[in-house]
Amino acid sequence: MSEKNPVRIVGEHAYSALERRQHGKIGGMVLKSARKRADIITRAQKASAAYCQRQQSQPSKDNEHER
Repeated sequence: MSEKNPVRIVGEHAYSALERRQHGKIGGMVLKSARKRADIITRAQKASAAYCQRQQSQPSKDNEHER
């Protein structure tokens, strides 16, 4: 087959477009998974910070009994 075969050229373009689409789908799935993990970590960090803040703002009950 020659390089100038129009059917081959169209086929190569179609195959290239399909590859780009598949790579985009896979990349999107990877990004979605990474965002989900990052959201979980962010929520855990915020909850931890809020818990630490509450612990610091409340006097401990043991100290109240000693007074």
